[in-house]
Amino acid sequence: MRRLSLSLSVKFALGGAAIGATGFLFYSLINAFFPSVRIDSQPVFRLYLLGAVVVFAFTGAVAGRMRYDDHRKKKEIIRRNRELSALNSISRIISKNKDQGKMLEETLGEVINLHFLDVMKKGIVFLVEEQGDKRALRMAASLNLDPELAQEEECIPLGYCLCGKAALGGKSIISRNCMNDPDHTASYNGMKAHGHIIIPIKSEDAVLGVMNFYLPPDVLPSASDMRILKGVARQISVALQNSRLISDLESLSMDIIHALSSAIDAKSPWTKGHSERVARYAAAIGERLSMDQRSIERIRLAGLLHDIGKIGTYDTLLEKTERLTSEDIELIKKHPDKGCEILSPIKELADIIPAVRHHHERWDGGGYPAGLRGGDIPLMARALAVADAFDTMTYDRPYRPSIGVDNAIQELKYCAGSQFDPDMVEIFLEICCAKGMLACGGGSE
Repeated sequence: MRRLSLSLSVKFALGGAAIGATGFLFYSLINAFFPSVRIDSQPVFRLYLLGAVVVFAFTGAVAGRMRYDDHRKKKEIIRRNRELSALNSISRIISKNKDQGKMLEETLGEVINLHFLDVMKKGIVFLVEEQGDKRALRMAASLNLDPELAQEEECIPLGYCLCGKAALGGKSIISRNCMNDPDHTASYNGMKAHGHIIIPIKSEDAVLGVMNFYLPPDVLPSASDMRILKGVARQISVALQNSRLISDLESLSMDIIHALSSAIDAKSPWTKGHSERVARYAAAIGERLSMDQRSIERIRLAGLLHDIGKIGTYDTLLEKTERLTSEDIELIKKHPDKGCEILSPIKELADIIPAVRHHHERWDGGGYPAGLRGGDIPLMARALAVADAFDTMTYDRPYRPSIGVDNAIQELKYCAGSQFDPDMVEIFLEICCAKGMLACGGGSE
């Protein structure tokens, strides 16, 4: 038997009416059984009692409605606080992760583990990528996905399957049961009935990707679920746009740095390509030293800019074929400090300035500009010293021809422990013996 369900306001109204009716009934009973006891037999009084019934009923209804509204508001406040707390937690994950793949995977995990969401413990994030003149969805993160399905859905054309349709149309799609949905085209062995909720990740003028969450069959997400998932999509969108902006700025910065490096080397045909080669050698040393990827990129950058102080320092010396005078040498020795002056206003390059300034220091303390010795010389500067010297020896200069790779290697060995850090020399010789590295020197690119 189905139980009758009444709203709180109706219950209070009925309660108020019952109170009023009880009073009216009590009055009638007194008049019926105790006729000698008369409170008031006038019809007006009876109307008063009927009015009391109405007043009690109305008051009960109002009180019930107020109680119901108060209860509903409290539940809504709790729900909103829960949503804000979840979005705040996800925001911290997004902001702390600089790696895009890790950020998306951790965000996905945080969402599917929210106990109050009606989602299953699996999901996917796709990002839109350009494929020639077409666009497709590339899987950027996934959790608990069937391996066969993961392989099938690694790349989805826009407009194909539910995710592709959501990306093409820029609107959320809810599928209650994939087994009965003609738009759900992906399948794999052992696939069970389930639903999907797919939320586009959008910027102002484009769809950047979609989030795909699995639902139990025939379960529809609540309004609260949709608010949370759309809020997550907005946060991911901002993070992706910021990441692309930073990537574009870094690319622009590198283009400018390459232009500066080319400007240095273009001052003379004798130095053309020198900074690029030194940067490659230095990065190879960094890899042999097991530096992290960022440090390798920083030492590569230092290689590109190590001679930037030569701009405007000694143009007349670049083509000089006779022996340099002591005044010429003193002028040349100013270029590391000059490089520091040029780079110091750029705070993003602060960590490579020591390498640029000290790449002409000697292991025995006889170098310039500061006369540093041994381990006091910055690690990057020690690597640059070997890379710079090797490239200089293996390319022609106006005052002497290249001495060749073999002689340059012998010179590095001879100067290890006096001019160069012996460990750096040993590492560089390992690089020279590695496949393809010898072709980087030897007088031609």
